[in-house]
Amino acid sequence: MVEIDVRYPHHGLTVDWGQHQVDIIIQMPREGRVNLRTGDGKIEVAGLKGELDLHSGDGSETLDGIDGKLRASTSDGHIRASGRFDALDLKTGDGHVEVRAAAGSSLNAGWRLETGDGNVTLEVPGNMAADVDLHTGDGHIDLDMPVTTEGKIRENEVRGKLNGGGSLLTIRTGDGSIHLGRS
Repeated sequence: MVEIDVRYPHHGLTVDWGQHQVDIIIQMPREGRVNLRTGDGKIEVAGLKGELDLHSGDGSETLDGIDGKLRASTSDGHIRASGRFDALDLKTGDGHVEVRAAAGSSLNAGWRLETGDGNVTLEVPGNMAADVDLHTGDGHIDLDMPVTTEGKIRENEVRGKLNGGGSLLTIRTGDGSIHLGRS
């Protein structure tokens, strides 16, 4: 386990017009378990396989070439992720969520994508099967894949089956649109 704690010194009352930046570059084997937290800063990860648990208090997250289980959240910033996913749980308070799932991705554990204020775009392989539960508070829903629905249809909500159904795919946005399409 590697733990890094970076803090800026605070002495009395200061006014600082400069920008503080600390870049931390971690090199590790391609496969492993990553638990990464930042209070104020972006996270960029590429080419990792395994279980990733990432959180930024205030910053965007760019996650490319991921292979495995991904849980990521940020209070303020967008999340962009691409790769082959076994589990997916992404949440941002204020920002958009963009995901491109590669062939071989699995919904066995169910997926959840959520933003308080922003659009959600999810691209999945054309043969992916899922029960879908999509909801937007103030936006529209675009489907570029056939979803079978039954019962009452609402403008801001879609519940149905993608390719016959399967594990649950949940997408929520408070103020933004949802786009579900093929990768």
